[in-house]
Amino acid sequence: MLSKNLVRQIEDHADQLMQQILERVRRDPRTANYARLPEREMRGAVQAVLENLGQWLTSRSAGAIQNHYHKVGLKRRHAGIPMSEIFAALSLAKRTVQDFIRKSVQAEPAELTLESELLVAVDEFFDSACYGAALGFEHGERAATGMQPPAPRVSSEYSKREPATAPSQEEWDPTNRAGEIGEHGG
Repeated sequence: MLSKNLVRQIEDHADQLMQQILERVRRDPRTANYARLPEREMRGAVQAVLENLGQWLTSRSAGAIQNHYHKVGLKRRHAGIPMSEIFAALSLAKRTVQDFIRKSVQAEPAELTLESELLVAVDEFFDSACYGAALGFEHGERAATGMQPPAPRVSSEYSKREPATAPSQEEWDPTNRAGEIGEHGG
């Protein structure tokens, strides 16, 4: 269980973290297309990251994060932001938060293990965010090109089997109601 004190320290410095993340995204050449986004939208996106981070660190719902970032990935795809830049921006945000935790979070000696757990939890948050963003981006890509989602891969175990055949007339006994193994008998 994460220390509420450590999570609160991140929440208390959300404005400082937001400024640092925005600066990193603006300066990094890997996120050049983000400069086309309005300042207000950029601030809102970073604020959403920090708000979701605080909620997720206490609830640990990867599905909720993936759902939120599915929408983000779809929105960024429609704005013309490449997937690589979405990953780079999320990576910059993750690094900023982790740097803050390492340098600024004041952990009591008893909380040092919890600080390490917090760093792992932040990593898991951003992993889920990247995955959700990729799904949303792909969804937008398929919608734009009219492609259907790919069919799930079938294991080679199933694709090598011989097709089932019906019993021959000689094998068929309509009076036999016993059933096979695993079936209910008559």
